[in-house]
Amino acid sequence: MATQTRRSAAAARAGKETGRGSSVGFRPTAEERRILDRLHDDGVNASDALRRGLRLLEQERWLDQARADMARNRDENLNDAPDAW
Repeated sequence: MATQTRRSAAAARAGKETGRGSSVGFRPTAEERRILDRLHDDGVNASDALRRGLRLLEQERWLDQARADMARNRDENLNDAPDAW
């Protein structure tokens, strides 16, 4: 049983287990605490604020990749490619 618990803990630390009960520690700076307090006044709890922030970071990452793809393919002309059918 102890081996299973150790494996479960290791898997959770590695991010392989998600869902209810998993958590991440966060120690906000004074500025981050001020932001969270202001959001709380607007009815947004800290967990939701962090989730929204993570989604925004993921969207920013996706946009950066899309821009890099567009720059890489800027000279591509699909009219020069043969039709697929």
